[in-house]
Amino acid sequence: MDTNKIIKEESDSLGTVIKQLVDFDARQRGLIADDLADRDNQRKELAERKAEIEAKYMKKAEERLAKLEKSENERADRAIKSIENASRKNITELEKTAEENIDNWVRKIYKRTVDGE
Repeated sequence: MDTNKIIKEESDSLGTVIKQLVDFDARQRGLIADDLADRDNQRKELAERKAEIEAKYMKKAEERLAKLEKSENERADRAIKSIENASRKNITELEKTAEENIDNWVRKIYKRTVDGE
């Protein structure tokens, strides 16, 4: 009987060890599942934060581009007006020169034509 008693005690001990191992494994699996869920939540939070940061900087970039576009358009408009003013001034000077010299030019052309030069 001692053998049966010893086997039963060893069996009970072995059962206790196995139960402890199974319980330990279940706890570890639970911890791993919690950690994986935390990791997934952190990844989602990071993705959301990244999207917020990208949106913020895209908005800033678009505002800067709009400001730069306005500035460049204003500069181009000023340059165009300056060129137009210079062109009008040159045209006016050429017309004045033409009025002052037209009679002289006509006489010279007539003389060259008649004289055969």
